Amino acid sequence: LGALQLLKPLLRPSQSGSSSILRHGVWALSNICRGLPEHELFLTVVPVCLDLFYVYDPEIQALSLQLATELLAVETLARVQYFYESGVTLGAIRLISPTKPASTIVAALRLCLELLNTDISPVKLVELGLPEKLTPLLTDFDKSD
Repeated sequence: LGALQLLKPLLRPSQSGSSSILRHGVWALSNICRGLPEHELFLTVVPVCLDLFYVYDPEIQALSLQLATELLAVETLARVQYFYESGVTLGAIRLISPTKPASTIVAALRLCLELLNTDISPVKLVELGLPEKLTPLLTDFDKSD
């Protein structure tokens, strides 16, 4: 957790001043979280991921979504509930849009698919508007043929 405390200030978009620093910071955070993150680490990292969803850099958005998906590797009911309660799930759903780059959309969809594999998630994902976000993607896909 010591390394994470040193890294957290670099992961604040307003304080880093550079997309490059943020990208490297997310990469470093991902390395810290490899394997089976401890619960305390999980509770510290999830809010950081959520903040990074709202950075206007698609690469950072995609990286933070991938990190959030990795955090679900040790899937427990408490972790899934925390994703909903903290806004991570809603944040990911909001990033599913035809105006976003494919890397962001794919990363957001991967996170939603991980959540779909849990017992409580299918109904909640519908309640948060996932089907409505998928419709324009499918419509735009059909028009491209």
